[in-house]
Amino acid sequence: MAKQIGKIKLYSVKDLKESLGVNERTVREWFKKGRLKGVKIGTEWHVTEENLGKFLNAEGVADFKSDKISG
Repeated sequence: MAKQIGKIKLYSVKDLKESLGVNERTVREWFKKGRLKGVKIGTEWHVTEENLGKFLNAEGVADFKSDKISG
């Protein structure tokens, strides 16, 4: 489940893995290669809802809606 900090919604690697049906290693590679822009908080990578939408739209997933990710 996404974390809410103020008005910012953050998704973890685990959130993306479960919602997108990909391996955690794949998500971490996206961060490492700069395809997915995120922030490392402690030892965990997170992506904002805005950056996740940009990534998905760039990958050809039209009209990203966050409610489909947050479950």
